[in-house]
Amino acid sequence: MHKVQENQIQNALIVYLEIESLDHHKLENSYDEFKSLVSSSGICISKEIKLKQNSPIISTFISKGKLELLKDKLSRSDIELVIVNHSLSASQARNLEKIFNKRVIDKTELILDIFATRASSYIGKLQVELAQLKHLSTRLIRGWTHLERQKGGIGLRGPGETQLETDRRLIGKRIKRLNQRLEKSHKQREINRYARKKSRNELVAIVGYTNAGKTTLFNKLTESNQKAEDQLFATLDSVTRKNKNPIHGPILFSDTVGFISELPTQLIESFKATLDELKSADMLLHIVDISDKDYKVKIEEVNLILEELGVREIPTIIVNNKCDVINSSNLKELKKKKNDEIFISAANDKNFKELRTLIYKTLFGGFYNGWISMENDLAKERSILFDMGCVQEERISNCGKIFANVKISNKELDKFMSLKGFELCHDEDILLAWQANNINTMNNFLESLAKPFLPITPWLLRLGLGTSFILHGLGKFPLPPEKMVRSFEKMGYMYPEIITSMVAVGEVVAGAGIIIGGLIISNTGTLITRLSGGAVVVIMIGAILIAHSDWLVTKKLFMSEQIFLFILGLYFTIKGNN
Repeated sequence: MHKVQENQIQNALIVYLEIESLDHHKLENSYDEFKSLVSSSGICISKEIKLKQNSPIISTFISKGKLELLKDKLSRSDIELVIVNHSLSASQARNLEKIFNKRVIDKTELILDIFATRASSYIGKLQVELAQLKHLSTRLIRGWTHLERQKGGIGLRGPGETQLETDRRLIGKRIKRLNQRLEKSHKQREINRYARKKSRNELVAIVGYTNAGKTTLFNKLTESNQKAEDQLFATLDSVTRKNKNPIHGPILFSDTVGFISELPTQLIESFKATLDELKSADMLLHIVDISDKDYKVKIEEVNLILEELGVREIPTIIVNNKCDVINSSNLKELKKKKNDEIFISAANDKNFKELRTLIYKTLFGGFYNGWISMENDLAKERSILFDMGCVQEERISNCGKIFANVKISNKELDKFMSLKGFELCHDEDILLAWQANNINTMNNFLESLAKPFLPITPWLLRLGLGTSFILHGLGKFPLPPEKMVRSFEKMGYMYPEIITSMVAVGEVVAGAGIIIGGLIISNTGTLITRLSGGAVVVIMIGAILIAHSDWLVTKKLFMSEQIFLFILGLYFTIKGNN
């Protein structure tokens, strides 16, 4: 395929045609895009012309009147090349060249030339060559115009036609060899994809319209230094790099060739070996130049190509790039309309952290940060967890059971949860499990010591409370207790002798009831215990209020024995003999 280079073509006329019947998804800045495309090829633009017509002409694509206008302009200039912004058929290109007496190329040839210049990898060069040959195979007549098609005469019939047939055969063989090489490369990529899946590496493919900022974002995500320029098709060869700053595990990011409106079919076909990488992607990042007034149309163009490739079902994040060059009020309105999308600036890292978080959330479905347990026969799985870098702490019990504090994606965790002997540990279960052997050993020892005393434990409380009250009551005898009577008189109580005598008797009776109630194995015994416990509660409340009212809401109350006698009385009031 003949390459259009700056040192070969000094002067070019670009013809921009607006065809109403063809421009269904017309870009507002399609003219500027076309000029950028021409400039990207290294061609010097001498003149520009914009034309409109309803529909293309079959023979020349351009209408007769406009052809005369163009022919006139070309006759009065030293222009060597005419570039049309549409795809032309072989006959249309040939007819235009005859009319203009200049070389004519269309948008497809222009893009092919750019691709040929930019391709650097072995696979990229093969794909470009294949696309060129497929395109050239329909235009051989132009390359052999020096061979006349002779009519009539023995030995003079069709030498040119013979040459064309020979050339078609040679091109066909070359296309076949290229397809074989690409198929071999495709198989190698399949092997690489299988190895990647086996190693649990996730792949995120970056797609989008050309010059949307894919490579800049790729460099930020992977700390790479791929060539990123403000021009169309700056990136042609797909590149895959590992994320250098993962929250969890290795993630591979792939920078792909940019799409463009009306991308030639042969390019899509030729680059399927590269674009097939998209089919194995776990997620797509669709980069959009949100500062471009045609961003909506370009999104649709990219989606059409993705649908043609059969990858529309892959989870996709719309990343609106270059938001830093948008007016703040306009940006605010856009965010309201696109609340499920993210706005970033790949050039200055704006909202970059939020983008990473969204990638991990979409890719892995969130994270589990906590403890897991594994049986000791899952040593291989333990090693995998360490290789993934998600183990934050590990403990091993005396019985060999493995406990690990991990930060792992829910997607990865689901793979482990299907294994027998792999479980989650919630809250403090891990601490209890880790200490289980030692704690159980100690508990069993103490249990063996305490077991003989378990039947008498309630009686220790009963005897302690009953004996204490009986002794306190008997200590006030003979009745009335003189010391207590004088205290009540000072406090102004009426009938102090009667009250103090009742307290003394009540203490003896309540204490005796606590003990006797436990000896009677029936409902009667339970009733006696509860009544006696209630009497203890009443006596202790009275004692605290009358004798120690200054103790309320102070630590003195809780430092005294009265509060514990009150609690024991309440215990037997509630529990009885149960």
